[in-house]
Amino acid sequence: MIYRHVAWLTALRFQLREARVWENLKKNYNLEYRNFYSIPEHETKLEDELTPFLSSEEKAYILNKKRIAQHNLLVCNPRNYVSY
Repeated sequence: MIYRHVAWLTALRFQLREARVWENLKKNYNLEYRNFYSIPEHETKLEDELTPFLSSEEKAYILNKKRIAQHNLLVCNPRNYVSY
C-alpha cells in the first residue's frame, strides 16, 4: 500500500509539471534562465519512475488514462472513486 501511495505522489508530480497554456516557459528569457536548473520530470519518463512501485498490469492501466494521478489513486483504494 505504501508503494502505491508513493506511485500516486510520483504521478501527481508529473501531472503538475505538465505545460499549461497560460505558462510562458518557452519564452526566450525563460529559456535562458532554465539553463541554470533542471526539472527531473522533464528528463525522465513517468513509466520508468512508476516501475519500482506498481505491477506491470497496474502501470499499464494507469498510463492509458489522461488523469494519471486520479486513476492511480483509484488503484490504491477503489472506495475513493468519485465520478467527474
